Amino acid sequence: MFSVSRFVAAALLAAPALVSADLGKGTAFPDGLHDPLVAFDTIKSTGRTNRASSVPQICKDYAAGEIFGQEGNIACDVGNIEAREVFYDDCEQSWTLCRCPDANLSLDQMEERFGQVPVGIRSYVGAVLATNAGGCSAVCFNGNFIRFHGDCPMTVFLHESGHALDQGMSGSDGFKGAISQDTCVPDGYANSNEAEDFTQVNVLYTYTKQFGPIPGDISCMQNQFNALANDERINQAQDTKTCLADKRPFTTPNENAPPADPSTDPAPADPAPADPAPADPAPQDPAPADPPVSAPGPVSPQPEDPTTPPVDPTPPKNCNSAKFRFRNKVKRAAKNAYRVATKFVKGKMQGTVTVPYHG
Repeated sequence: MFSVSRFVAAALLAAPALVSADLGKGTAFPDGLHDPLVAFDTIKSTGRTNRASSVPQICKDYAAGEIFGQEGNIACDVGNIEAREVFYDDCEQSWTLCRCPDANLSLDQMEERFGQVPVGIRSYVGAVLATNAGGCSAVCFNGNFIRFHGDCPMTVFLHESGHALDQGMSGSDGFKGAISQDTCVPDGYANSNEAEDFTQVNVLYTYTKQFGPIPGDISCMQNQFNALANDERINQAQDTKTCLADKRPFTTPNENAPPADPSTDPAPADPAPADPAPADPAPQDPAPADPPVSAPGPVSPQPEDPTTPPVDPTPPKNCNSAKFRFRNKVKRAAKNAYRVATKFVKGKMQGTVTVPYHG
C-alpha cells in the first residue's frame, strides 16, 4: 500500500521500496534520478498566451476514479472543472489544460511546467488534467492524456509525457533485447516494467540533449540508451524547436472561443472549390480558428484596384465566402470526430493505465 507520507514531490525521485523489480536488473542510480539530474529544475518554460476554454468531454471522463499511486478516490466537482487553452510560442496548435476546482496545481503552474517539457515530446500529449491529492502521483491514459494527482513538479510532467512519446517502442523486440543485454536500468522505478524503463531512459537522454553528459556511469545500460539515441523518431522529438503537428494525438475544440472574423480574411481572387482537399491538418487535429488573445490586430484591408473588376459582382452576405464556409465545415467535422473519439475511450480507461509515477 502506498503511503502519502512516502511521496516526495521532487524531480524524478524514485523510491525503490515502492516498486517491484519486475525486470530484475541492477540500477545505475539506486537513490533515484533527482539529485544527479537536479539541473532539470532550471529549464526555462516556453513563452505562451492563453484564454479560457470550454471543458472538453475527455477531461470530464477522466475526472473520477482511483488516485493511482495513493490512497482514496478522486473527488472532483466535474460540473465546475475549469479549462484553459494555451498557445505556446513554439507551436501554432494549442493545448487544453483542465483543472478540478480543488486541484493542488493551479492553471498557471500547469501552464508553466508543461511548457518546460521539450516541445517535440510535448507534441505527443493531447491534453492534461489536475486533481487533488495529498502527495504527487500521475498517470498517462491511452498514451496521450495525462492526469496529475497533487502538486507535481516539472519532471513528473516530463516523465508522463515520455509515456506518450513511447508509442509502443518499449514493447518492441529491439528495446526488450536491449534490456536483456544490459545489466542495469536507470533506477528502481525503471525496474517496474519496460514502459517505465523506457520513460526513465528517455529522461536521461533528454538530460544529455539539454545539458550534456550525464553525471554518472550508465555503461551498464548502454544498449537501452543507444536504442533511443539511434532512433530517428525519438531524435526528431528531442531536437525539434517547434511542435510536431502530425504527432498530436488530438486537439480539443474550444467552444468558448470567439467566432472567426471573416473580415480579417480578404476573399480570395478565385472562390475555393465546393469540396477541396484540405491543405491544413486533418479535421481531428485542427489549428485554432482564431489567434490567441495577445496576437496583433488585423491587417488593414488593402485598397481596391479600380482596374480589376470583382470576381463576383454580388458579394455574399455577411462576408460568408466559400473559404469561410469551408473553415466552419472543417471545425464542425473536427468536433464530431472528437466526440466519437471520447465516446470510444470512455469506460476503457483503466485497461491502458501505466504504472503511476509519484515523482
